[in-house]
Amino acid sequence: MTGRIPGLRGRARPNRGFTLIELLIVMAIIGTLLSIAVPRYFRSLQHARETVLKQDLSILREAIDKYQPMLSLHGHIHEGKGITRLGKTLSINPGSAYEEGMLLASIIELDQKKGIKNYQLVNG
Repeated sequence: MTGRIPGLRGRARPNRGFTLIELLIVMAIIGTLLSIAVPRYFRSLQHARETVLKQDLSILREAIDKYQPMLSLHGHIHEGKGITRLGKTLSINPGSAYEEGMLLASIIELDQKKGIKNYQLVNG
């Protein structure tokens, strides 16, 4: 074997691998495909998270409306910090598990006769 590529004239090309140009072209094609696929992937992940959140909140609201508990405590990372009333139910959410390295919590003081006497959100 002479080391020549059939059909080409001139210098012999050794059978050692790909040229730098060939590798750069392949890398450019891969980069282009990734630049199209990756943003779509992350958009679909965000959409899935939002769909699950909406469904979870809907189920929670239905349960509160149906059973009207005195107190409803929450603390998922994706939910916002806050206190609100839903009918007879006091709904308290201290917020995400950690906010700037601080644990968020709620302190609820109960009274045997009145039910909820006092409440507050705290950082610890």
